[in-house]
Amino acid sequence: MSVPIYPLAVRGLTWPVMKTHEFSTLQSEADNFYQTRILNSYNPRWHWTLIYDYLKDNPLDLVSSLSPYTD
Repeated sequence: MSVPIYPLAVRGLTWPVMKTHEFSTLQSEADNFYQTRILNSYNPRWHWTLIYDYLKDNPLDLVSSLSPYTD
């Protein structure tokens, strides 16, 4: 999906795009090392890591509608 803030054709975006999850779980441990875990939500929070090859610093080499500022 593409939005005006983050367009579909982004310069320098490389692969792989990494996706990790974070679950919300409460964990309690007793004196006899018995563990109890309680799930707070069924769906995880996703974190995305995007890797870029380069950054441009030439204001004349930009498409003004996609990126009004240099990288």
